[in-house]
Amino acid sequence: MALESRANGPELSRIQFLENELDLCKTFLDLAVIDSEDPAAAHAAMANAREGYDVALTWIASIHNETERDRLMNRLFDLRKRLDDFDVLRSTSTPGTSKE
Repeated sequence: MALESRANGPELSRIQFLENELDLCKTFLDLAVIDSEDPAAAHAAMANAREGYDVALTWIASIHNETERDRLMNRLFDLRKRLDDFDVLRSTSTPGTSKE
């Protein structure tokens, strides 16, 4: 079923906004991985991804269509996992960092 048939008007705009925001977060995460040789660039990309995650998390409650909200929540959960995995990877590969 097409998105337009499940949501319309302001709801459709919010869904599309969230889709774009989550896509942008994924792009920032990809850039953080690509820029892993440049800590400042990777840090900036991760900061942007986290900010986008926070924005999406705030707006997700405004989606009333349960199917769309669940679909977007799954994307949000996937993004959170990638953010957490990247943080773990960076903390274990950063010289001088100790887990003790």
